[in-house]
Amino acid sequence: MRVLLAALPAFGHLYPLMPLATALRESGDDVVLATADPLASAMRALGWRVEDVPCDVAGARRELLRTRPQLAELPPAERWRLGNALFAEVLPATTAPRLLDVVARVRPDLLVYDEANLGAAVAGAVAGIPVVRHGLGPLPRPVQERLVDTVLRHWPVPEAPRPEGMAVLGARYLDIYPPGLHRSPPVSPLPVVRLRPVPWSDGGIPMPAWVTAPRSRPLVYLTLGTVSFVALPVLRAAARGLAALDVDVLVAVGHHSDPRALGRLPEHVRVESFVPQAALLEYVDLVVHHGGSGTTLASLARGRPQLVLPQALPDQAVNAANVSAAGAGLVLAPDEVTTDAVADRARSLLATPGYAARAGRMRREIDQMPGPSETVPVLRGLTAGP
Repeated sequence: MRVLLAALPAFGHLYPLMPLATALRESGDDVVLATADPLASAMRALGWRVEDVPCDVAGARRELLRTRPQLAELPPAERWRLGNALFAEVLPATTAPRLLDVVARVRPDLLVYDEANLGAAVAGAVAGIPVVRHGLGPLPRPVQERLVDTVLRHWPVPEAPRPEGMAVLGARYLDIYPPGLHRSPPVSPLPVVRLRPVPWSDGGIPMPAWVTAPRSRPLVYLTLGTVSFVALPVLRAAARGLAALDVDVLVAVGHHSDPRALGRLPEHVRVESFVPQAALLEYVDLVVHHGGSGTTLASLARGRPQLVLPQALPDQAVNAANVSAAGAGLVLAPDEVTTDAVADRARSLLATPGYAARAGRMRREIDQMPGPSETVPVLRGLTAGP
């Protein structure tokens, strides 16, 4: 079986697909990745076959806000409109035609796409091949229905017929969200296949040596994601709040940010551009982050309590609320993030064993979900003839 895995060029979109890609390749299937630089080059260096599908997500967002500035002023309850316009209208107009060219070259038996990459769903529907939607996190059912409506209204391949309703999304939904974290299922309008979220990192990215050295105090990991839609003051306030504690702190700012922008920090706060997060989580005691699904699930898969600071994207607030409801962490809303508030919440999380215990229960639940290798036969079944 030849499988095309299509992901937007962001770590939080490609990395969750890589455990399945690895399982497919190890089972003897021919796997092709479709994404863009810098991830395309990095994956080629690791030995993967990659088809380039140029796509500038951050640039598309900036242009969208320039041409529709009203989207920047939406109240929290309406912020889904920005993501809807970006992921269901603007990006598919670019990616769908390019992915159709890739499909024509690769001739896959199956297309698996990250759920934000709706241009891939369109390409698969137009090409008439089986399509699987790989979940990243908890998109509420109404949000998904609005996405479908927008895709169909702004159909990016005008010469091709539109499918009926939800059929554009594919045949199956791979749900990596643990059942105990779901608060309002069902999430997907498609038949659901459970899939364990497995933390994955590029093995070529070095771990800072000090992380693995013996320590006498807790290690706190702070990240606000690798695609920064976040104001620098939020990251600065969080870093300074953690600096006030008797802990070691690792701050990851992402490839596109300058570590010096955080200003002068104490010696026990170390700032890195990028770290191998999947490996790092084995060493940390607390994760402070933006609520992205990749970091949320990877932290729970390692049983780590979390302080969630949701920012720009709708899934971040949903993840934050779900982690809090599960008792595995605490939340600070955007207007609550101050140096003192971060220090207070982090101190409570480290001093109260119940948070780590409940995060550990979530880890055990995740461990019981079907793994990527168990999902491979399900995918093969979708390509079998009548």
